Amino acid sequence: CEYRLFGRDGRYRWFMTRALPVRDETGRVVKWFGAAYDVDQQKLNEAALQALNGELNRFAFAAAHDLREPLRNIRGFTDLLVEHSSSPQPLLDERQLQKARSVVTNSVERMDQLLADLLEYSVIGEGNGTAQEFESSSALQKAIEHLSDTIARTGSEIVVGELPVIHARESEIVSLFQNLIENAIKYRGPHAPRISISATRRNGEWLFSVADNGRGIENQYAKHIFGIFKRLAGHEVPGTGIGLAIVEKIVTRYGGTIWVESEVGQGSVFRFTWPLTGQLDSKLLGEVCEN
Repeated sequence: CEYRLFGRDGRYRWFMTRALPVRDETGRVVKWFGAAYDVDQQKLNEAALQALNGELNRFAFAAAHDLREPLRNIRGFTDLLVEHSSSPQPLLDERQLQKARSVVTNSVERMDQLLADLLEYSVIGEGNGTAQEFESSSALQKAIEHLSDTIARTGSEIVVGELPVIHARESEIVSLFQNLIENAIKYRGPHAPRISISATRRNGEWLFSVADNGRGIENQYAKHIFGIFKRLAGHEVPGTGIGLAIVEKIVTRYGGTIWVESEVGQGSVFRFTWPLTGQLDSKLLGEVCEN
């Protein structure tokens, strides 16, 4: 049989016991002979494998669905262009030709971006470099540099508070901040984007907050937005719908959780937790001790 026992480490562990009864001459069980095995890691591996298989199935379905749309556009309009070029009489005027070329070009660019984002999503946890302790503020500054043109073009203001030392691959944290900032800029409201990023220590972990003054999100979509290819605005806002899925995968990979608090027209606050490291930012540590 399999069962769980509560251990001294404060958590339940899975065990499996196999046993045979030893009987006397009357057939009565007088004792049992057997052994108990710790199978906790096996159970964890099985659960992780099931979760991975479910993620791969959702990933494959979403990828196939979203890639088919630009492929249909490319096929339809290239067929039209081929027919036009081989026809003795022009089938399309200059305006129609320009539109056909534009659709094909845009579809190719969309497929290229989809594949690039899919690749980024798929290699999270398998990239170059090893996890180490570093200032999360340095990763944020790199993300801001990557988005400098977009920030300048939209007049965005980035307000950065005190951020802690964390343990991770720095490249993944750069991607995390970059996607959250880019998401806030894309879904901006009528005013220039203002994005505030900070962290506080709470219940033995770091709580990061990325707040914006954008459009906001209706409550029923608060979990929906972290799914791969999930786009609340359709094609009204450019993008592939993978950015927040990348963010969630990075956060959960390191044992954290992420959610959004939002009100339509009042902006959103994306919050995510991160495990503590052995080294803490001295200023934040002082604030914690004072509190």
